[in-house]
Amino acid sequence: MRIVLSVLLGGLVLVGICTANAQAPQDGGKQGPALSLTIRPVKDVVEAGSPVDIEVTATNNSDHEVIYKTWGAMYYLKFDVRNSAGNPAPTRRGRALLLGEGRGPDDMPSGSQSGKLLEPGKSMEFRERVPADIFDLTKPGKYTVQTIQPWTSESLRSNAVTVTVVEGATPYVAPVPVPPISVTIRAVGG
Repeated sequence: MRIVLSVLLGGLVLVGICTANAQAPQDGGKQGPALSLTIRPVKDVVEAGSPVDIEVTATNNSDHEVIYKTWGAMYYLKFDVRNSAGNPAPTRRGRALLLGEGRGPDDMPSGSQSGKLLEPGKSMEFRERVPADIFDLTKPGKYTVQTIQPWTSESLRSNAVTVTVVEGATPYVAPVPVPPISVTIRAVGG
């Protein structure tokens, strides 16, 4: 059984090598990634606990259409956030998702992946928000942020940007949306 398995695995490796050689560029030159990512922070300085928004420019460097994956169940894999010591800055949920520590049913994201089609030679710009439930940016200091395209065959990373987190006068509280209509109920006759 071991011999059959070894021969089978050896054959698969040989087929993989032959396929890779057949698909390699004939001129011997190395092609760059089909997609490139450049980011910049919307604000260089943010208050502790505030959301960190970045502007992303995705450029298709190839001669064919590519898809930039925008969002999905694994959205947290799109970012690499590190503190001034170079260590990842995850929250408790971030540690569960990124490092697998103490993972519970509430830590399992759900949803489907979506993307945007990008024509050859074209660029598009959009905003991304660093997820505060995954990365802890409540402590003052300098943080580096990088976006990653984890669902491609090549390891695609953007440039790294630095954001300074400062202590704010009051902690950030997300605005409560005002409902489009309100209903009041009163008892008649006390």
